[in-house]
Amino acid sequence: MPSDLLIRNAVVVTLDSGYSVLQAHDLAVKDGLIAAIGPTGSLGDARYVVDASGQFLLPGLINAHTHVGMSYFKATAAAMELFKWLEWGWFYIERMDDEDIYWAAMLACMEMLRAGVTTFSDMYFSEKVIAKAVAQTGIRACLSESIMEPAGGMEMKTATAAQLEYARSLYEEWHGAAQGRINVMIAPHSPYACSADVLVKVASLADELGARLHIHLSETEAEVREAHETWHMSPPAYLNSLGLLDRPITAAHCVHLSDTDIELLDRPTFGISHNPAANLKLQSGIAPVTKMVDRRLAVGLGSDGNGSNDVIDILKDVYLASILHTWKEEQQPTRTCLAMATREGARALGLEQQIGTLQVGKKADMVLISPDNARATPVHEAHDTLALTCHGDDVTTTIVNGEIVMRNGQFLAFDAVEVLAQARERSARIFGVQSPVTRA
Repeated sequence: MPSDLLIRNAVVVTLDSGYSVLQAHDLAVKDGLIAAIGPTGSLGDARYVVDASGQFLLPGLINAHTHVGMSYFKATAAAMELFKWLEWGWFYIERMDDEDIYWAAMLACMEMLRAGVTTFSDMYFSEKVIAKAVAQTGIRACLSESIMEPAGGMEMKTATAAQLEYARSLYEEWHGAAQGRINVMIAPHSPYACSADVLVKVASLADELGARLHIHLSETEAEVREAHETWHMSPPAYLNSLGLLDRPITAAHCVHLSDTDIELLDRPTFGISHNPAANLKLQSGIAPVTKMVDRRLAVGLGSDGNGSNDVIDILKDVYLASILHTWKEEQQPTRTCLAMATREGARALGLEQQIGTLQVGKKADMVLISPDNARATPVHEAHDTLALTCHGDDVTTTIVNGEIVMRNGQFLAFDAVEVLAQARERSARIFGVQSPVTRA
């Protein structure tokens, strides 16, 4: 039987543990899975063939932490530290209704698919409408409703009991939906925005559902300092004292970790989303990433939301992570950071058996990237070129679950013109009133 899809004559960048690069190879897709990889011409025919000559074929990029409901917030703030930014932004978040969030999510999914992101992990509000956008656009997602008490100028209008019930119903209605593209996690916002009682209830709910946790952790020096003043221990140690580290968990940021914290977190069920651009823009600092990689814990890459990173282009974050840290030569930063955006990102989300590498039997989530431009020419080595010279705009084809969802800038499952029009109209209304918090 012919394959459903054949990618022909690509440079296959597998991102497997050996960083194999296969010149002039084909990849066949059947029933949404990678069915075979072999030298060009060896895999027969297919119902649909894509000529990938001169292009890199690599696993779909994974955005391990974002807030897609904030996609209207791009280019709205600069030179603001985290808590002032949160207080400033909360005024506008409260002006958004579910329709606004739906179209914001559509805009973010469109931006990510154009830049080769095939999976994202989201923490926001009204995640059921975000799930509808995921289902429509064809992207893969881990969705989690933010559960929180008042903190940092943010105050939810619903009690935590109602938030927990919403998180439960989100899981029951959407986990495994959209051809299996949607996974649901449980998301206590942070140790500083959830009391011990709420954190324990969250852990109990996650146990009941068999869901992974998603949390912000050790993002700023102030957060860590206040943790020591309040609990006489670091935020990771505090989570451990409540039993949360005994569960599978993905933690965003982890900028201010001590060596003792890293050792405590070094377990195969723990994943970190390193968000280099957002950490810099919000003046949170530089995470000790060189100490965290090559461990049992997994380190993925995240954009954070558009308010704190402006654009969702994970290749930008790959570049930044590659040059920002004081890497040792043997750590091979370009390969390591590409792995963070693919293989290790999958591991950080608990999805390593499904996605993250180009291997037979895995989901056919892939992107084609063309280096045929002045910026990326000449190509010396595949990983170096992808990490250091390629941008999201160089993505020519995005494939999720074996389905082409973006080709040559065209989206096949939704009307991009309508998404842009809705975003312009809704953001103009939302930001038409000035926040009472003065912007820097």
